[in-house]
Amino acid sequence: MTTMKAKRALEIVEIVRTCDVGPITVPSGTGDDFRFRVEIVRIQDRKPRYRARVWRIEHYRIQPTFPQKRGRPSEEPCDELLLVRDHHLAEGITGATKEATLRKALERIEKRFGIS
Repeated sequence: MTTMKAKRALEIVEIVRTCDVGPITVPSGTGDDFRFRVEIVRIQDRKPRYRARVWRIEHYRIQPTFPQKRGRPSEEPCDELLLVRDHHLAEGITGATKEATLRKALERIEKRFGIS
C-alpha cells in the first residue's frame, strides 16, 4: 500500500516596488517617530495580482551577553535597525496594479496617523 503525499507548490512573489515612509512624528512624550517600509509584491497567477506588505522600521540597542570578562559583557552595545512586519496596517491591501496597491497602503498609513 502506498500513501499519497499532497504536493504543494511554493508561492513565489516578486517584490516590484519598495518605498520608505516617514518619519511620522507623534505628539511629544508618547514615543519615537514612526518609519515604515512598504513593499508591493506581484503574485503569479492570482487575482488581484498585487499585495502590499508593510514593515515598521525599528531601532534597537543590543548588548551581547558573551564573551564576558569578570562577569560582565566584554563587547560594547550596538545599535541595530530591524524590520518588523506590521500585519495590521497591511491587512487586505491588494490591487490590480502596483501603483494602485501602493496608493492604498499609503492612504492606510495616513489614515492611521491622521495625516491629510
